[in-house]
Amino acid sequence: MIVGQLRHSDSEEKMYAPAIREALAYLRKTDLAALEPGRHEIDGDRMFCMISECETSPLSQRKAESHRAYIDVHCVLSGAEKIGFARWSEEQEVVEDLLASGDALLYDELRDEAELWMRPGSYAVFLPNDLHRPGGRLGEEPKVRKAVVKIKWEH
Repeated sequence: MIVGQLRHSDSEEKMYAPAIREALAYLRKTDLAALEPGRHEIDGDRMFCMISECETSPLSQRKAESHRAYIDVHCVLSGAEKIGFARWSEEQEVVEDLLASGDALLYDELRDEAELWMRPGSYAVFLPNDLHRPGGRLGEEPKVRKAVVKIKWEH
């Protein structure tokens, strides 16, 4: 997992893989506020952006997820969000396998879960072994608008 602020990403990203640098450049240079919720093409199925608006809730009420086909780059546009995260291990118990229909494994509980506090301009990169629980309430404002750039995992 990688975390940072978009305003600093151009100086930090030299050490990142080219696809992650491309995703961060897209987030910095695109007028994301003008995009409607839904999927926005960057490079076909290799890389695309999902804009979402959701009502946050206590982290304990959210399911955690991981992906096998895509890397996620989450970026908060407005509001705030708490994201739980943990590394994959054999002790993490999958409760629902949605890999065939939506590239997701879902989890109710995460062993050794930590929290990220995400505010506008912050980003987090989740690799396939990074389990993450987005949509957690942070503060008084229940709504969050975010962009998630999906990068095809080419291993």
